[in-house]
Amino acid sequence: FWAVIDVSSISPLEFLLLDAGEALTKPMAQMSSTDEACYNNLLALEVIELLNPVDIGNFISLFSDLLPNSYCQAVVSYLYDTYSDYAINGNTKEQNEQLAYDYARLSANQGNPVGQKMMGDRYLFGTGVDEEFGRAYLWWLLSANQGFARAQAQMGAYYRYGDGVAENLVLAFYWTELAASGDDVYAQTALGEMYYFGQGVDVNYKLAAHWWQLAAEQGFPWAINNLASLYEDGLGVTKDLAFSCQLYTLAVESVLTEAQVSVDRVCP
Repeated sequence: FWAVIDVSSISPLEFLLLDAGEALTKPMAQMSSTDEACYNNLLALEVIELLNPVDIGNFISLFSDLLPNSYCQAVVSYLYDTYSDYAINGNTKEQNEQLAYDYARLSANQGNPVGQKMMGDRYLFGTGVDEEFGRAYLWWLLSANQGFARAQAQMGAYYRYGDGVAENLVLAFYWTELAASGDDVYAQTALGEMYYFGQGVDVNYKLAAHWWQLAAEQGFPWAINNLASLYEDGLGVTKDLAFSCQLYTLAVESVLTEAQVSVDRVCP
């Protein structure tokens, strides 16, 4: 990995983070009630669009007494980053991006895997900090090693497509399988694809169907579409054109307009 990532500007401290062990970890399995409350808020915010910029500032203020908590810091980082175009608390876009970075770092430095994932994203996109893939990778690795499925899924995707790192389908499968087992819908869909195409693993249509089924049950349109194709062709499942039609139709209804071609082909 070091041969394909430029780490010349990474400080010795950041290298030591990889060996910090329990001193720099906050496993999600050991979440307190406050941790869970803040993390659940984050999950809810990701599917709720806050249209009023005043409400965003007010919502951030609700966390003021909880900001020593690393999960609450991650929530505030998310808000400043996601809604940086608004004048949150009177700040400019640049100030909001800097605050997104600052709160992510506060969370990450407490060993929070969500904050560590966010720090990786900050370095990837250059939000509030200079863009540096090497640092992004290190923070994702810390998060992934703590079992945070989103970070594991991201690691898998980078190795699968050779984006920023050398393509390595063995490592791609390793990280993607971990994330899929952690119920990450993107990883479940990707793992199904890896079994379908034989990427890093032998072709296995039954396992492709298994993982696409799990992702489809979470409503992920691409997984629904992929599962429909298996039922259409009878790969890994019993061929069922009626059920395939239902799935393709559901994929279209789930905003995957590309599936309309399949609906026209399969449905009576």
